[in-house]
Amino acid sequence: MKSLRAFWKQNYKIILVVFGIVFVVAMWWFLSWIVHSALIPSPIYTFANLGILLSESATYENLFGSLSRLIVGFGLSFIVGSLLGIVAGVYKKLQYFLKPLMMTLRTLPTAAVMLIFLALFRFSNAPYYIVFLVVFPISYESMVAGINHIDDGIRDSLKIEGEKKLKSIMRVRVPLTAPYVVLGIFQSLGLGMKVEIMSEILAGDGRMHGIGTAIKLAYDAPKYVDMYGYGILAIILIALIELALYFAKKLVNNK
Repeated sequence: MKSLRAFWKQNYKIILVVFGIVFVVAMWWFLSWIVHSALIPSPIYTFANLGILLSESATYENLFGSLSRLIVGFGLSFIVGSLLGIVAGVYKKLQYFLKPLMMTLRTLPTAAVMLIFLALFRFSNAPYYIVFLVVFPISYESMVAGINHIDDGIRDSLKIEGEKKLKSIMRVRVPLTAPYVVLGIFQSLGLGMKVEIMSEILAGDGRMHGIGTAIKLAYDAPKYVDMYGYGILAIILIALIELALYFAKKLVNNK
């Protein structure tokens, strides 16, 4: 009995996640049984078809296409947003000046922005801009929040050396923002992936490899089971990225 309690205490998070996955799959199966339509295929059929998709080279081309666009768009927005966030965090006047812009970017209807960007730029380039626009304000605000929440005692110590000097900013302020920056990455990665896939679906360009393109082609075919399969792959991809970030965060905190 004690061993079971010890096992639960050590692994309850993983156990609850597993039970949560089982619950979602059970609800999916029940819905497919009630509706009894090709629009909602059963989990068994979907996962069996997913095995077939994973044996095809086109699946990996689509995964690589979406992932590469996400990494480029996310990377640029993270770098620009973080740099601007550092400056705004140090110089409060710039922070107040940029506040309306950041609020506007955070509240813009994503679908409307996608349609505008798809009209302005080539379909193959639009996903980069869309991911950048969505992730940029999150990266900026994460960095600003991290700098604003630095302990007052540390701020007083920095005033002796010069709190706005580059040395103080890069060696003290920026490292202390790490928890907020990591949280911002967690918040924006999944969102970035979703809008990237949505932009591929709206673009509807069969020449552009990507998960969204594959979903659109599967819907038009119609091959709904393929559409669900690519959706599951997108979820797995984001879960693996976030899992890697989680362990990276634990590694940094344990040092």
